[in-house]
Parts: sequence; C-alpha cells; structure tokens
Amino acid sequence: MKWRLTDIFKIAWGSSLAQAIGFASLPLLSYFYTPSDFGLFGFVFFGSQLLGAAMAGRYEQAIMLARRPEGAIALCIICLLIATAFTVAAVPVALFIDVYLSRGGGTPTAYPVTAAVVIGFFISLSTTLTTAAIRNGRFNLVSINRAIKAILAPAVQVAIGLAGIGSAGGLIVGEMVAALAAAAYALNTTGNELFRTLRAWPPKRLHSRWLGRYLASYARRHVDFLTVNLPHTILNSAANLIVVALITSIFASAAAGAYFMMYRIAMLPASLMGTALSQLYFRSASIQRREQGCFDDALKQTLAMAAGIGCSVAIVLFVSGPLMFSLVLGDHWRLSGTLAQAFAPYVAPHLILASLAPTAAIAGKMRWALALNIAQSGLFIATLLYFSASVASIETALYWASIATAPFMLSIAAWYWHLSKQRSPQSLFSRTSHP
Repeated sequence: MKWRLTDIFKIAWGSSLAQAIGFASLPLLSYFYTPSDFGLFGFVFFGSQLLGAAMAGRYEQAIMLARRPEGAIALCIICLLIATAFTVAAVPVALFIDVYLSRGGGTPTAYPVTAAVVIGFFISLSTTLTTAAIRNGRFNLVSINRAIKAILAPAVQVAIGLAGIGSAGGLIVGEMVAALAAAAYALNTTGNELFRTLRAWPPKRLHSRWLGRYLASYARRHVDFLTVNLPHTILNSAANLIVVALITSIFASAAAGAYFMMYRIAMLPASLMGTALSQLYFRSASIQRREQGCFDDALKQTLAMAAGIGCSVAIVLFVSGPLMFSLVLGDHWRLSGTLAQAFAPYVAPHLILASLAPTAAIAGKMRWALALNIAQSGLFIATLLYFSASVASIETALYWASIATAPFMLSIAAWYWHLSKQRSPQSLFSRTSHP
C-alpha cells in the first residue's frame, strides 16, 4: 500500500500554514526576546520534547501495529495511564528542583523544569491521540491539531512581548498554552471517539480486573517499545540537550540561543514534512509488510520525497544562511545564519532518517537501531566537543560535526533499504500484534 500526495496535504496543510505564520513571527520574537532568553527556552523546549516522547513509554508507536481496533484502543489507554502517572509523580519533584535552583541564584520566575514536565504531558497526550487518528485515516484532525499548537505559541509569545513583560518566561508560557490547546482539541475529537467506543464494549470488558489483565497483556506484547524504543527516543532528545549545554558551557548562553534559533528554523522541514512522511510511511509500510512480507515500495516512495526536500533545504541554508537570517531577524542574529550554513550538511540526512525512522520497528531491529543511534549521537557530540576546544569557534565545530556525521547517517538509511527488502516473517509486527 502506498500513500498518496493528497495524504501528505491532509496531514501537513495545517502545519505548513502554521509554520509559515510562526516563521513570520520570528522577527517580532527576536525583537522582544534576547538570545539569552532563547537559550533558557531552548532547555525547556528540548526537555519537553524529550518528556513528551518518553512519557507514554513509546507504546503510542505500537498503536499503528495493532491488527484489531480493540488492540489500538488498549494501547491508547496504556499510553494515557502511563503519561498521567508519570506527570503526577514528576511535578512535585520538578517544583522542588525549581525552588532549589532559585535559592542558588537561578531564574525562579520561569520554573523551567516544571514547565518542561507539564508541556511534555500535553505533547504526550496529543501524540497518542493523533497517532490513533492517523491509524484511522483521520489525517485532517492531525493537521488541525498541529496548526493549533504552531499558531498559538508565537501568538501568545508576541502578545506577552507587546505587554512589556517579555522574558524567557513569556516564551515558556506561550509554548505551554499552545500545547494545552492542542491536547484539548485532540481529547475533544479522537479522545471522544475513543470513549464512545469504550462505552460500547460489553460490561464484562469494562470490569477493572478483566480490563487490567487485557491492558497488561498488550503491554507485555509490545514491551520492546518500552525497553528498546524508549531509550532510543530519550537518547535522541538528550543529545540536543547535551549540545545546548556544551555550547553554553564552552561559549555563552547567547551562543546557545543562536544555536537554538538556528536549529528551530533549519530543522523546520524535518519537524513538518519529516513527521508527516514518517507517519504516512509507518501506516503504509506496516500494511504492506503484512500483505506482501516486505515494504520496499513504501520505503522508496518516502525516501525519494525526503531526499528531494532535504537536499533543497540544505542548499538554501548553505548558500544564503547568514544573509537570510540577517534580513529576516536582524544583524544580531547573524550568528544563527552562520550556524545554519555550517549545519547544512546535516539537514538532508537527518530528514531522510526522520522520515524512515519506523523501519527498524516494522522489521524488528530496534536494538540494532538503538546501537547505531548511540554511535551517531556520540560521533556528533565528540566531534563538536573536540573542535570547540581546539579551534574555539562554534561555527567551525558545528560544521565538522555535521560533515563527520552525515555519511554515517546515510549508511543507516542504506541499512533501512536492506531491511525493507527482506521477507523474513520475524518482524516486530508479527511478534507483537494481537491475534
């Protein structure tokens, strides 16, 4: 089964519009907020992304692999229960950490750790429910959900800046309000459909003991997502936090803010098209694997689209990065443009891997994917650290880290191609799907 271009439009139109508005708001945000503000916000943003991806134990990825609707519903419930329990336990700890940091002369008004936990919970909730919507072919719901978050965040941040209270806290509040609104929409649409389906189940199924055993059986069947895919996801998000921390410690918080602004813009296609392609690919490749035993047609289609977009973006950043950032954001953000130019070799391979990420899960090779991801992140961070210390230039260090990592990432894509052509029945799909 192949996805259609109209499916990409349905899943990405809202994000495309919203990201365009968000990009247009960057000059205003850069006027109201300093690079140091973006440096602290970068920690909250990457931290919330990490928690949002990890809170449900990655069981939301298994929703696409369940053969029966009852299995998908069970996995949704598992995700919601785990994320809620984690948030209830983590918020008091996060508040304690924020208070402790404020006594040490930190930034108490922003409450960054608590904010990251709360935003992460809203992201986890949206991710679970939008994955269920994609499984059911409800692509427009996913697009609207993303549009709400991407439009509302800069709107609130600009409004706070206009009110004269712009600081890192304003950026954080805008992100939190947008994440809450997106989660509320997901609950009102996909969540209501889920609850209606549950009410239609026979009363015996809703008995707490029977339901508990039923959910536990699905949790055990898909435990690889918890034990293997979760560390993989944490590593991906933690690598971003480590890079920001390294830049802050070696250079300055303003440099970290410039890097975060660059990353947010340069990786825009990966967050937009990469996510859309990945979700469509996951759905079509899973069906193709079940029906034909291999899924190379779905991979080739996705690879061609991702490579075309990634190479186009990389060329634009490399040729006109500094000029583009200076014209749009002002000369004080020129460093972000220079970093984008240095980061260009990384962009296309990253978009390709982001789009093809479900391959290892479908083929049952998540442990190998975890090992390769550890090697990739370690290579990037080690190269960045070495050149940061030896040449004392963040631009040069980022360029050589990108050059060193790009061939390794392309070799992982080649491995994905090999996996897609194998007809082995021992895939994660066949091992974990409910009869």
